[in-house]
Amino acid sequence: MWYRVIYKSLIFNLNTAIIKLWIVISISLFSAASMASEEDNQAQLTAAFIYQITKYVKWPSLVNNVEKQPIMLCIIGSFKNSTLKHFQLLENKVSQGKKIKLNVITPSAEKLGDTRCEIIFAQQSEWQNYKINELEALSKRSLLIGNTKTFLHEGGMMSLVLVQNKMKIFF
Repeated sequence: MWYRVIYKSLIFNLNTAIIKLWIVISISLFSAASMASEEDNQAQLTAAFIYQITKYVKWPSLVNNVEKQPIMLCIIGSFKNSTLKHFQLLENKVSQGKKIKLNVITPSAEKLGDTRCEIIFAQQSEWQNYKINELEALSKRSLLIGNTKTFLHEGGMMSLVLVQNKMKIFF
């Protein structure tokens, strides 16, 4: 099936990009993080990792895009302003020649449905609102990122987990 080829291509691109990603991240991120609260620290690192990921992943929906549609980063949940500010800093940054646009989806809103998102990030409590078949449908068109190891067993594709003030990526 065609979506399996796209999914395998997405995973292959992610795996090959991880080495480059670790080099870039280790040089640039860990200097100022020690003064922030753990939640603020996690939000800052998560936003930075997601930005770096956008540089290495090729989304099938954007490959043949002549109009330079933006990379849509969807954040699901009710975040504190201090947490949300780190994700808002990604708005209008450029990655692979395309601007990043942020779409904050509140828990009271409708589920994602046909919303175009290349990356969907949510905290564990938000992902629990989705059934496994809904996550499978979303994973055919979006990179699903959570923040716990268990997210991978529930249908997620990648988890960014803060362990001893260092961000770890799990696949």
